[in-house]
Amino acid sequence: SDRESGLSSEDEGDIQCEILEMQRDEANQRLAELEEVSSQLLKEMNVLEIQFQMERSCRESAEALAVKVTKENKVLKRTSQMLMPLIPELPENFSALTFDPETDPAFNCDVVDLGEDSNEETLLLENQAKIAELQASVDGLLTEKLQLEQQVEDLTKEQVQLREQV
Repeated sequence: SDRESGLSSEDEGDIQCEILEMQRDEANQRLAELEEVSSQLLKEMNVLEIQFQMERSCRESAEALAVKVTKENKVLKRTSQMLMPLIPELPENFSALTFDPETDPAFNCDVVDLGEDSNEETLLLENQAKIAELQASVDGLLTEKLQLEQQVEDLTKEQVQLREQV
């Protein structure tokens, strides 16, 4: 009878050991799932950080351009206001009249070269197109990077499983 009770307590110990192993395996599985979710969250945060930096850079460029355009508009408005009193005195052949603010002492305001503005506008449009193209390229590269990271992670898991099987 002592022998039977010894076996049953040994069986109880084995059962408790199996229960503890199952609990450990479940906890390890939950931990692995949490690590995977955390990894994905960190990847998404990196993508959002990069997008935020790009958007902030674009916003800062737009603000700088807005300040520049505002200053140029003020200069043009002053020039226009200075010319308004001269309109009734304009000769009938206005095309023969030359307007050169650099050489005319009557004008002592900031000079705006309209030809340069047109070049700047073209340059601005080209830069905006380049920015859009680069942003699309960065988005594509980020997507590709995330896919490659996922493939590496999958292959690493597969390698671990294969090692466990061996």
